[in-house]
Amino acid sequence: MRTLVKICNVVAVVAALLLVYWVFAFILIQVFGLRVFRENLTQTFGLSVFGIIALMAGSLMVNVMLNLTRIADRSERVVRKEFGGGLSPKYAAGTLIALFVLIAGVLFGGDYLTSKKKEQVLVNSARSMINTNPLAFGQVARYEFSDDWIYKTQEIINRVKSQDESFPEVRLVVLDSIQGDPVYLSFGGWVQSLDEGERHERKDFLLQTSSEEREYLDGVFRNGITDYRFSASDGNYELFYPYFEGGRRVVIYFTDSQQYGKIGS
Repeated sequence: MRTLVKICNVVAVVAALLLVYWVFAFILIQVFGLRVFRENLTQTFGLSVFGIIALMAGSLMVNVMLNLTRIADRSERVVRKEFGGGLSPKYAAGTLIALFVLIAGVLFGGDYLTSKKKEQVLVNSARSMINTNPLAFGQVARYEFSDDWIYKTQEIINRVKSQDESFPEVRLVVLDSIQGDPVYLSFGGWVQSLDEGERHERKDFLLQTSSEEREYLDGVFRNGITDYRFSASDGNYELFYPYFEGGRRVVIYFTDSQQYGKIGS
């Protein structure tokens, strides 16, 4: 019976530590928007907390029942003898802190590797798309704001995307101006059909950008920068990939999202 009590104590302590570390990992994932886990494993990770709580509850009940049968013939000295040993407080605290650091390192490292893998996937998608459709992208590079060019670009982008199910959302970014002010427009998504006599307006295709994105686009269209720009934030991934054709330049804009890998997604 004494052995069973010790086993129950060990199980309860281990379950409690697992629950603490699970909550710690949960907080890191939610606060920093980390993406580490594969699809469909998030639910398994979330359900594990119920298994830990059930384990703790079962261990507690068994422990209580076993101790009630022994409480009459156990003295305080025996209790101290049985449970007074073990790890030193400093060693135990150091081990607990080291495990916290290890969990944080695994989560942040996994998120970094996920982002790098997604970056490589998007870059490969851009290169494959251009290499397999040189004539199509040569046409869209000859930009002019007209209904014919808009519908043609939409058709080309949709056709290219349908060739490979792994392609994310794709749009084409060009530099234009409205009332003399430079603006960036994006094409390739859904285009509203117009009634006879109506024409599209540039303001309907404005691309909203951050200051960093606009600085990058300025570098491409004004200074001829050929490097791509990748960014990742909270499971949302963006890639700006410049394309040059006969002195003309456009930017292929890829967006993708990874909704799994975060608790509740």
